[in-house]
Amino acid sequence: MVALSGCANILPQFDVPNYGESVPNTSSIVARIRCELIGMVRTDVERPFKHQQMLLTLDYEVAMLLTLDVNDTGGLAPSFNLPYPNFAFNVGANLSQSREDTFNVNLTYSMRELFRWWQKDRDLGICPETDTNLAGNLGLRRIVEAALDTPDMIKTTDVSVTGGEFSGIVNFTLTKSINSAGPTWTLTHFVGPGNMASLSRVNNDKLSFGFASGKRAGTSFDSRIAYRPDFSKANRALERVILNNLGTQLNGIRNQTR
Repeated sequence: MVALSGCANILPQFDVPNYGESVPNTSSIVARIRCELIGMVRTDVERPFKHQQMLLTLDYEVAMLLTLDVNDTGGLAPSFNLPYPNFAFNVGANLSQSREDTFNVNLTYSMRELFRWWQKDRDLGICPETDTNLAGNLGLRRIVEAALDTPDMIKTTDVSVTGGEFSGIVNFTLTKSINSAGPTWTLTHFVGPGNMASLSRVNNDKLSFGFASGKRAGTSFDSRIAYRPDFSKANRALERVILNNLGTQLNGIRNQTR
């Protein structure tokens, strides 16, 4: 009990690099997101992204929710057996404690603004080294290409309220655990406490995103001119995918409890 209560004072570690007093560092994740988005509009490569012009002409904007979640759980479940020639007495106990920390941050990007930034600083298009799951290949290019290739999803002149919106989620789950650890003493009238200790850490790193055309969709694009993006449609697409994901989770919980 003393050991488990002491765990409450230990901060769970998010699955990202840390600095200072265990402060999570998300800079590599943000750099990866930027470089993948810029990779879809940059023009200095041999084979530019097939929908590069569409992303700029329709003023595509992106709203994202980065979620880092960690759950530390510790438990003790000793069992004792008191054997006698014609009688045995069994005792079992269970004690567990868990702590969960969640960190959310909203990110927004304009494809036109990213292109303008990249023209001023080409290093923004360089992807960082992978130091955590969400700093690896997120596959945003594949998802965007699949969405814009979908028949009837968008027309080049479609600037309606919901025209051209799409969304998705990238989710990584990492589980570390030690189960059934502990000594067993076998004496004449005592056997125990057995494999009683367990420790686990579950990291869930999620990136939810929504793409939508901006308020300047269909207008001419001049990379020398800066403007203030709207993000309202992109945020609506993001909210929709979050609600859909929540509904899926609730249905799963309901099915498990039947």
